[in-house]
Amino acid sequence: MYGGGPNDSFSLFLTRLNQHIKEGAGSGMGRNISLIGETGVRYCAQRVFLLDVKDTEAFDTTHQKFYSAHNPAGVLVNMGAPGAGLGSGDFNRWVMVGFADMKTAIGGVNTMLTGDALKAREKAWEDFVASNGGVEMVGSGLRILLGAW
Repeated sequence: MYGGGPNDSFSLFLTRLNQHIKEGAGSGMGRNISLIGETGVRYCAQRVFLLDVKDTEAFDTTHQKFYSAHNPAGVLVNMGAPGAGLGSGDFNRWVMVGFADMKTAIGGVNTMLTGDALKAREKAWEDFVASNGGVEMVGSGLRILLGAW
């Protein structure tokens, strides 16, 4: 994404990024429950959602069903449960959605779809929300791949 060594583009990127960071966050680890999408790709941006789910069994089932049917190419959806660490708020599920490019990460998955595919996904999302076991979003964020070694 950026060349090694001193680089004005990278310095400008970090300056702009730092303007959006208001406070720190915790870190944690856990176990994967579901992984949908191509895993052999390096995703430059990941949206992270921390969720408090009332019925985790219902959520796990409906999440798997929805994303198995409505996850476009170029997106990785990883869902799991925290095991240890610190976080913001009380959550029992996390979802990380990996995107191949920053534009899609900002706009979301629906920006990748049009016509009937978009309508089908929106309808399936309504069904998912109605039957997902009761979910409250506790926190969210965006992780950006700055380099890989």
